[in-house]
Amino acid sequence: MRRELLHVVHEELFIGPLPPPAVLERYATIYPEAPAVIFQAFRKQVDHRIEIERFTVTSNAKRSTEGLRLGFVITMFSLVLGGFLIMNGHDQAGAAIIVTNLAALAGVFVYGSQQQSEERRKKAQTMKDALPGQRPGRLPSGDSEETPGETASLD
Repeated sequence: MRRELLHVVHEELFIGPLPPPAVLERYATIYPEAPAVIFQAFRKQVDHRIEIERFTVTSNAKRSTEGLRLGFVITMFSLVLGGFLIMNGHDQAGAAIIVTNLAALAGVFVYGSQQQSEERRKKAQTMKDALPGQRPGRLPSGDSEETPGETASLD
């Protein structure tokens, strides 16, 4: 007589912030309020994330506007001072202030452009990492039966 041992493994995988309905039903059999608690926690997290994003966007816009205003004031002051010095016989000092100011403006522009380019590159890499085998800006082709929020059963 021969004995065989059968080992069965069942795994479930879901992708997304909420468990699939079948899992929620199983939670509800153990703790009836579990689905409501899970949904409330999810809603609270979403609201929190939205508030943080709103604050970040608003503060970045304020900081950018304040930086532009301050840069304008400094530039105008430097140009007026340089012009005043040139008109009063200090040609080299006035020209040095004006040229230094223009060089600083060009440096800020180049630095800002490089920072934006680096930020775009990082976002593109993040998107590429999030969707393996996909180019940024494209959705998955749909070859897989698994979609976010669905359960994939691995038997």
